[in-house]
Amino acid sequence: MSLITPWNRHDWGDVRETLTDFAAGISDNYSQNFSVRPTQPIGIYGLGFYAQDEWAIRSNLKLTLALRADHNSNPTCLTNCFARFTNSFDSISHDVNQPYNQAIQTGLGQALENYTNISWQPRFGFAWSPFGSSRNTVIRGGFGLFTDMFPATIADSLLNNSPLNNPFQVANDPSNPVFLSPGRFATRQDLRQQPIILS
Repeated sequence: MSLITPWNRHDWGDVRETLTDFAAGISDNYSQNFSVRPTQPIGIYGLGFYAQDEWAIRSNLKLTLALRADHNSNPTCLTNCFARFTNSFDSISHDVNQPYNQAIQTGLGQALENYTNISWQPRFGFAWSPFGSSRNTVIRGGFGLFTDMFPATIADSLLNNSPLNNPFQVANDPSNPVFLSPGRFATRQDLRQQPIILS
């Protein structure tokens, strides 16, 4: 079990200035995330099993059979800190008047609704000496199914779903904007002069 810090970041336009700079009109936007808790206890683990055997079918041919099985846990949160849609994105209502609690499930202890319990990964290989075992020429080959560990960053993203972590963003009023050509970024001097609108 480890403690994960939800995104509680501050982004200030292209120059990463302070909230004071934003209020003074030096940066063009300010965003901040407000999480329900400063840290969350997240648990995730992986267990693996591997077995392999090799058979000498002939003096110049060996076969290798192997099986790997992995169980990656469904990330859990002791404080029920995960949130996700009540159904697939395509099937939920997209009515702007629908309350969040009808589209988003909150207070979930597990990150994923459905999760593969065990990933079976069979493998096969061979080593063949076409000119006999006394020669140095060996042709090797093989194939198998391979999986990867569960990326914990997915759990971190689910931990940061609204309404458990709410982002807010504010932009300056571009009353006297400076238009920058495409591909040109605002400099600190540009932002100090007046608010910026990228064209």
